[in-house]
Amino acid sequence: MKHFKLAMIVSAIVFPLGIIAGFIALYTLFQLDIPNRQKEKRAGMIGSGLGVLIPAIVAPFWLYGAAKLGKERRGG
Repeated sequence: MKHFKLAMIVSAIVFPLGIIAGFIALYTLFQLDIPNRQKEKRAGMIGSGLGVLIPAIVAPFWLYGAAKLGKERRGG
């Protein structure tokens, strides 16, 4: 687990921040005076965007930890 310590810390920070950012974005969106159909469409875009952004931030840390673990297991 020592190889994944940084990845776990980053994940523990980024996921709650992403959820909070999503709530703030949705709250702001639903305060706008636009038709509900547009609100639903934009809410979906916010969710999709966060669904791509959060793993894109976290994945490199997990991949780096996995590479270090693989290198250790191979004896390098």
